[in-house]
Amino acid sequence: MLRQVVTACLVVVLSACRATPPVAAVTASFGSVRGETIDEARTVAAYAAELVPAIRAAVPGLLDRSIEIWVQRQLEIFEGEPYSDHIAGMADFEEARIHVRAGDDRVALHLAHELVHVLAGPTWSTMPGVLEEGLCDVVAAAVVPELGIEQHVKRVVEAAATAGGLNAIVSFRQWRGGDTYRIRAEVRLSLGDVTPINLNRAFTLSSSEVFAKAAGDSCGGLYGIGYLVAHRIVERQGFAGLHRLCLSATERGLERIPAADILAAAAMNASPDSIRSAVADSIGDEELEALARLVAKDLATATVKLCKDMGGDDQPASFLERADPEFRVPHRRRPVKLAHLREFREEFLRAWGIEEI
Repeated sequence: MLRQVVTACLVVVLSACRATPPVAAVTASFGSVRGETIDEARTVAAYAAELVPAIRAAVPGLLDRSIEIWVQRQLEIFEGEPYSDHIAGMADFEEARIHVRAGDDRVALHLAHELVHVLAGPTWSTMPGVLEEGLCDVVAAAVVPELGIEQHVKRVVEAAATAGGLNAIVSFRQWRGGDTYRIRAEVRLSLGDVTPINLNRAFTLSSSEVFAKAAGDSCGGLYGIGYLVAHRIVERQGFAGLHRLCLSATERGLERIPAADILAAAAMNASPDSIRSAVADSIGDEELEALARLVAKDLATATVKLCKDMGGDDQPASFLERADPEFRVPHRRRPVKLAHLREFREEFLRAWGIEEI
């Protein structure tokens, strides 16, 4: 009797601390959306109405349940406890509720990710938290293709950062008198500083542990690893193949898919070399250009330093055209012409010392 009273009191206290639902609401076939304005709610509802059936068609083992989505200025489940700005969305599986940010220009991508969290049924329960995040990102990239390549590149570079970064090559023309030749330099690309990750340990973490670690790590090393591994499995075996790994673990009475099974399905091992190789394999011509845009500032800074060290002239715009800088990763023969990318040109001129473009 005492336990029942204590439990009831806790429920009352927790309910009182819950964030207040946004005031405007719309209903839809998948459930409902609440926002601070009716237009906010309708916009997100329109995205969800397309995403939910697309995700159901792509991924096996999903639940048939009604979903509630809150569009919030500040992401919070409990009143007065907002989450960090780098967290784009959250899912409350028990409540079948998703929280996304108002004004997010990538809300469709982030919404798709959270939808997988709330729809994945018990047959997915043996999937480790890192791999679950990876699955959500791979699905989101597939059903929001206009942002899929950008998402792919961001995550694989985050994965590479956990193994020391991604090796790339910048080259440009140099001239002396009548002679012209190309200067080549290796650069190491990384989106922020990420602590090296032990893959075998990573695949023992629960979803809540992964989220807790990522909440303090905007670089997303665990998310990058999860995406890279999930992407390679899905690329080889489809979403059904990843689902079969979960079913197999359940049949064997295991709480989690063993790390060895996951890595074997991804054609990887736990070494940093394997991570770097897998990242390099995932970057084709289209992805290489997206990568160059993503890291344009770092590439421009490195290129300007190289050019000035080599005695480049004082007219950066004309120098850029003559130097014809190229960017590639070692295994790709076709380079990206950096001078053709607006993002790189702007960053190059800024790095050279021009404030207004």
